[in-house]
Amino acid sequence: MNEERNKFLTEKVLGKCWHEKKDDYSASCFKCNKLLHGFWYATPQNTSIFNISSDEFIDFDSWQGFGVLWPVVIKKEWWPEFMVVQSTAREICGLSVIQFLTIFINPPVFATAVYEFFLHRKEVT
Repeated sequence: MNEERNKFLTEKVLGKCWHEKKDDYSASCFKCNKLLHGFWYATPQNTSIFNISSDEFIDFDSWQGFGVLWPVVIKKEWWPEFMVVQSTAREICGLSVIQFLTIFINPPVFATAVYEFFLHRKEVT
């Protein structure tokens, strides 16, 4: 689920490109034409295939990924709705805002909660 979740968060929430290659031999993203970081490796058939480096993607399970996602999400017009949905779903109504936010200052918990919020709204295809 993490790749699907991370792709959704990158494209729909952050508005950035989730880089994809057209084929095994491309070293650039077919959507934004960015030359990608990665490495070539030889196959047993003596062909070379390009692998995209994981550095090209945001890891929302890391603190670095959290630092990218959090400031964007809390400025979105749907942030108040997100807080209401999460407090109801997790049965944590009655907590102070600080207590509530403390639950979500956790990279994988926050990223998954944002993704599930959009699943709940049926905006994930």
